[in-house]
Amino acid sequence: MESVEKECGALGGLFQAIVNDMKSSYPVWEDFSAKATKLHSQLRATILAAVAFLDAFQKVADMATSSKGLHSGAVGSTVALQQEDPGWSIVRDFPNKDL
Repeated sequence: MESVEKECGALGGLFQAIVNDMKSSYPVWEDFSAKATKLHSQLRATILAAVAFLDAFQKVADMATSSKGLHSGAVGSTVALQQEDPGWSIVRDFPNKDL
């Protein structure tokens, strides 16, 4: 009977230690969660800005391609073709995906 009481006392002490650790670590987890949310929104804004920039650059390249000057049109087409890399499609299509 005495060993059962010792085990219960040890488990009770362990439970109290875990509860105290949880109470003291809550602010750290709350801060981590807030910072992760902020990072997510900043990364999303950065990606949206990059996509808008690439769209504007594509318009400039399209305009240069249709202009009378051969050299500027050729350079714009080359840059526009480089943007069609499959890796860029992930970034370009990101804002359309629901998170």
